Amino acid sequence: SETFRELTWRASLNRHFSDEVMGYLAASRGFQSGGWNLQTPQNPVFEPETLDSFEAGLKFAGRSGRWEADANIFHYDYSDLQVSAFTPNGSATTNATSAEIYGVELQLEAQPDDDTDIALGLQWLEAQYGRFPNATCTDFSPGAALAYAPIPCDVSSNRLPFAPELKFNLGANRRVALGRAGTLELSGNLQYNSGYFAEPDNVARQKAFATVDASAEWRPSRRGPSLRLWVLNLTDSQYYNNLIVLPTAGVLHNPAAPRRIGASIAYS
Repeated sequence: SETFRELTWRASLNRHFSDEVMGYLAASRGFQSGGWNLQTPQNPVFEPETLDSFEAGLKFAGRSGRWEADANIFHYDYSDLQVSAFTPNGSATTNATSAEIYGVELQLEAQPDDDTDIALGLQWLEAQYGRFPNATCTDFSPGAALAYAPIPCDVSSNRLPFAPELKFNLGANRRVALGRAGTLELSGNLQYNSGYFAEPDNVARQKAFATVDASAEWRPSRRGPSLRLWVLNLTDSQYYNNLIVLPTAGVLHNPAAPRRIGASIAYS
């Protein structure tokens, strides 16, 4: 048996600069217990994880209700970050000595008029291990005795998995009145991802990709069927829904769907 204890805390300060603008500062400590890997209970316990979080931001809400915006910066400082790794015995948890994440987030929602909605989101992220000398990597050497065997490695200063440096999305809806013919609603959404690594060794990588979805929906002025035409992944971007490295198997990836075009009919 093992016991883990940690004093956790949170402190925050909010300031209303006006009826429309509020600023805030926040700091907190989080804690996650350690434990044993069920596949190898004879091994030592993995250590608890501690996170110190610091954040500052501004929130804006216009009096008209048509404009809202959020902006914040944050810094996460991990001690003994718990990391999952695939081994010949199955998935196991280990500890990286330290890791740091800091970034900026921006969000905007706007309604310039009664018939138009716009949403914008942006995130910049820097996420890397501090010290992680006891990581598990995959041996991609062509002459390896066992292909894709797990080997010990030092990934200190490597980027954290599944942490893209930049994410961006822009969406808009526009309703067009057609008189007695009803209304037409046009929608579009752009998403961009700068790419990420799948494992701490920073070998298997999802490259940068962008997708565009669009649709046009006609609705009658009275009761009756509505018709919607849509296209998903208009740019036919090639990216993966899942990307993972398995010992002795190599890189397993599940490609995302290509461009799709369709129509839908609804009745209300």
